[in-house]
Amino acid sequence: MGGSYVGIPSNRYRAVSVTFENDIGKKNQICSWKLSTQNLILGGPGHIVQIDESVISRAMHNRGHDLLRPQRWVLGMYDAASKIGIIVCIPNRKAATLTEIIMRHVSPGSTIHTDGFASYKGLATLPVVPPYIHRTVNHTLFFRDPITGAHTNNVEAYWASVKKSFKRGGQTSSNLLQQKIDEKMWRERYGKTQEETFENIMSQMAEYTALN
Repeated sequence: MGGSYVGIPSNRYRAVSVTFENDIGKKNQICSWKLSTQNLILGGPGHIVQIDESVISRAMHNRGHDLLRPQRWVLGMYDAASKIGIIVCIPNRKAATLTEIIMRHVSPGSTIHTDGFASYKGLATLPVVPPYIHRTVNHTLFFRDPITGAHTNNVEAYWASVKKSFKRGGQTSSNLLQQKIDEKMWRERYGKTQEETFENIMSQMAEYTALN
């Protein structure tokens, strides 16, 4: 980096960046707040949104604890064309829970790819206009359906990147899980580079402070 960034001396830039990265509470707070102000929607006519639910939970590396630790389920939705995802913590995998979240975050007219999990049945009949086009892949037989081309490879790769970032950050308590997920989603949208992260977090911190 040169001597300054957008008029900010390089030593101040580094100091603010380090402070932000180390202040996990403030970082998560700003990321979650900013996302809460956005209408997070994926897909649309002509777009494919892959959807999959997964457990995000790491071993505690203490004998007996793995079996006692509750599973923490999340629902992932990923638009491969835009390379953007949405992840939501879910209390269960019931159809009513999953379809409510899908209707909130997936635009009508989207083509949805899922596996054959029973809770996804009926997506094509949900009350959205235009309706969803729902394609499934039977993972006991294929990674990609040979007739429809349906697959969930991209959302599964997305999960892998999310879980990898969690391993780097250590264990996450249940009440902070969504905040940590929000940071991942925030960086996809606002922090793809160090410079972009700095510029956006500074403006959003000012925005947040003015409102609070």
